Amino acid sequence: MPSVSYAIAVLLVLAAIVSLVVGVVGFAIGLVFDLMGLVLEVLPFAVIALVAAFFLQGGRVTRGDNGSLTIRLPESWPKI
Repeated sequence: MPSVSYAIAVLLVLAAIVSLVVGVVGFAIGLVFDLMGLVLEVLPFAVIALVAAFFLQGGRVTRGDNGSLTIRLPESWPKI
């Protein structure tokens, strides 16, 4: 029965393709989550470095009479 063996071969090829697609998509999702985890691990150090650079270069934060905060950027930082 050649038609049965042909159908089985086609099903095996389709199963291999589906398995490959699912594996690639799963790998991509895992890679995205790994990169997000890396960013979340490095983020506190980046914030600490930015705050330290802000104050070391002359940046100031003052509180107004009504409780509002004013951030004065260092002179060496470009104005946007």
